[in-house]
Amino acid sequence: MPIRSRLIHALWALVICTLLTGFAAAEPVRLMVISDIHFLAPSCYEQSEGLFLSVMQQADGKMTHYSRELLEGLVEEVQHQQPDALIVTGDISFNGEYASHEGLAAAFAQIEETGVDVWVIPGNHDINIENTWAFIKYSYEPTPNTSPEEFAALYAPFLGTERANGANLSYVVPLREDLWLAMCDAAIYDPEPATAGYYTTGHQLWLRKVLAQAKEAGAQVITATHQSVVSHTAFLQEAMSVWRGENMAADMRTSGSSQLNLSGHLHIQHIAEDDGIYDIATGAFSVPPFTYGIIEVDDAGAISYQAQRLCEEHLPGRVVEQAKTWFEDVHNARQRNSLEELEISEEERKTLQDFTARVNHAYFTGELANPPTPWEEDPAWELVQAVQKKYPSAAYLTSQINAAENQRDARHLELPAP
Repeated sequence: MPIRSRLIHALWALVICTLLTGFAAAEPVRLMVISDIHFLAPSCYEQSEGLFLSVMQQADGKMTHYSRELLEGLVEEVQHQQPDALIVTGDISFNGEYASHEGLAAAFAQIEETGVDVWVIPGNHDINIENTWAFIKYSYEPTPNTSPEEFAALYAPFLGTERANGANLSYVVPLREDLWLAMCDAAIYDPEPATAGYYTTGHQLWLRKVLAQAKEAGAQVITATHQSVVSHTAFLQEAMSVWRGENMAADMRTSGSSQLNLSGHLHIQHIAEDDGIYDIATGAFSVPPFTYGIIEVDDAGAISYQAQRLCEEHLPGRVVEQAKTWFEDVHNARQRNSLEELEISEEERKTLQDFTARVNHAYFTGELANPPTPWEEDPAWELVQAVQKKYPSAAYLTSQINAAENQRDARHLELPAP
């Protein structure tokens, strides 16, 4: 039953239950969270004569050239999981193309027709992108981008009915009487986009009011942003986080009614914690193995999160087969020049390439902390240590292996009721 209908149902249930027993029992809530879809309208790449594919081969592992199939797979996955709501935490388009947003809005409407509510905030790739392109044959052609007003109009059914003043497209949704969702649009896109987010004074005034009202109502609040509120990694920290995110975390902590923020942006599957505030960065849906998260909140308010992978049955075979090697192939292509500069044998180059590809894949999928065999026991470890001063990728990935923040489970989280 969709949440909008459930709210009406819950009100009647509250009256009846109160009359009969003096209190109302809460129903468990099941949520699906997804980030970084990076959907590109097929009209913007399907006429390319290999140009777009070559661009993606030099990118970061996204399989945007299968945008149509992945979006169709998402719709099927939602139908299979049947959550109460789908939460979308930004970077839903490839680069802010208006045609891409039109396609996404149509897919979200299709999802809502199955009885699942959809709630959206934009990311840094969605609004006011200066250069948006269609790939036609062997060239780039300009295609219309999306303004804040156009984004709000296209996604109006998925943005909540009461939006915050001075906080972009932020809004709050009551998932049930004692559970609220605060979608905090902290992305920067006016007058132009920035990689980081910003928790402005306007955001703070709005969220503090929401948290105070929730506390008075006896409700807990799950917040959502595109960029993370709690730092996940020292790598490019300022660009990956919400500026003044520590203030947002402090407001959540002080309220006593909020302990969990949902984010994306990093493309890695990761969970960070700072003094009782947790930030779950769900991995990019556009990158194999096409990750999303399932959140279950029980009747007492305890929260469970589990990272999931798009079911292969919801994708054509050609996507599944290419996905098995795509991420590693893109990674290896980017390492080739650095490897050629090392004074080692061809066999040792292959060993390094395979090891760094495996570690990088584990880092992005959230499996870095739980390998079948400890990384230090891998036969390639000694070689990695010997060359890491001359091989930047080895130095970076071994530092990730040893980082304290990567020693915890990045795919599962259990939080007690507040």
